Amino acid sequence: MLLMHKLTSAASTFLSVSFLRKFTAFFPSYFSNSTKNSTVDNEEIKRFSNLSQTWWDEQGPMKLLHSFNSVRVPWIKDTVVLQFGKGSSNINTSFGYNPLNGVKILDVGCGAGIMSESLARLGATVVGIDANSEGIALAKEHQRLAGLGENLKYFVCDVESVAQSIGESSFDAIVASEIIEHVNDQTLFINHCVDLVRSGGLLFFTTINKTIWSKIFAIFVAENVLRLVPKGIHEWNKFFSPQDLQVNLERR
Repeated sequence: MLLMHKLTSAASTFLSVSFLRKFTAFFPSYFSNSTKNSTVDNEEIKRFSNLSQTWWDEQGPMKLLHSFNSVRVPWIKDTVVLQFGKGSSNINTSFGYNPLNGVKILDVGCGAGIMSESLARLGATVVGIDANSEGIALAKEHQRLAGLGENLKYFVCDVESVAQSIGESSFDAIVASEIIEHVNDQTLFINHCVDLVRSGGLLFFTTINKTIWSKIFAIFVAENVLRLVPKGIHEWNKFFSPQDLQVNLERR
């Protein structure tokens, strides 16, 4: 399920690497202090910590996330280009063109950086955050090996820590991809994402729809029969329907 939400407009200001330096000043090295009402589910963190070393194995347990990028990245790129008028969505970025140059994106629940790296390669200024310290360490190492520049930074933290530390309306776009089904308080999580995107900005959510079919195929078949994803990685009661997501967004 892909869902994009646009916040009603105001004038835009694009910040880039200087913003990342200011962001880093708030978080000198490492922090994972959760607020009293935290979105972090510690059991989920444990599950993903066990998978940390397999994130960048395109044929391993995270192969579906890698395959999703062929859909997610063009969708985000084209929508941002359409909204902000940055570049042209039909130019081949492999030849050095950066259609997302100057666009400030927060990747919430970035894991080891599969999505963050792809967006940074398109020129965006990307902040990737995750409560899993092992995943972030791997993301930083992969960034170093890939030779990616200063337009990509990673931090070990939760979304509420970002909201409280740097204030509201700090990003042009928020990406929450395959994460809302893993958080503790989904309504609070959505609210923090809304707070962090500027007026006129974009919210991108991707998740598994909550239907009887997702219970059969996304959990039983994918985990137990085809073994496309690690067993126990999903809980059906935490799946989120597009209708529920829309209701939560419209309440803001």
